[in-house]
Amino acid sequence: MKSAILRCVTEFAPGPHAFLIVLKVERFTEQEKAVIAKMHEYFSEEFFQYATVLFTHGDQLPEGQTVEEGIRENKLVSDLVEKCGGRCHVIDNKYWKNNPEEEYRNNQVQVKKLLKTIDEMVKANKGGCYTNDMLQAVEKRRKQEEKRIRQSPGNMSEEEIKDKAKDNTYNWLWDYLADVSASDVFKCVFTLIGGAVAMIVAILLNK
Repeated sequence: MKSAILRCVTEFAPGPHAFLIVLKVERFTEQEKAVIAKMHEYFSEEFFQYATVLFTHGDQLPEGQTVEEGIRENKLVSDLVEKCGGRCHVIDNKYWKNNPEEEYRNNQVQVKKLLKTIDEMVKANKGGCYTNDMLQAVEKRRKQEEKRIRQSPGNMSEEEIKDKAKDNTYNWLWDYLADVSASDVFKCVFTLIGGAVAMIVAILLNK
């Protein structure tokens, strides 16, 4: 888990323009409810400005019901969607592929709406990306690596230079965060809440 988080951080630094929170339409298990509750607890308000909720298994919606109507009975989920500015969409990979006559239960229609929502969200955020001190420190390190590689002997293409710089940055991150838990790394990327998390940022900014 920690390796995957650090790899993602290396890839999307200084930050992504959009997050998709993917949930099932079906009745939530206790474990899934706990995950959503943790999102409410840990994710920063800024994170939600860049987030959209995407529901899967749309065929579980009763006939004639929209996903917005379907989540009203679940306060935990409806509050999550509200935090995301009301942005939510639904798809169904199994049953909604070939429904050209349907105006709602149709993946083509829903994907177009999803892309439009993301585009509007990016514009509302003035084209900026979600970022913080840690992500900016990683981006700074990656650029330093690219510069160092360009100045070293060899005949690497621009793509090869960028890939090598990402690998080097990932290894740098892994070394400096060797004793940090995956949970604290995750919090550092998405929440930046005190204690050990603040210490991680301080370490990276001074390297």
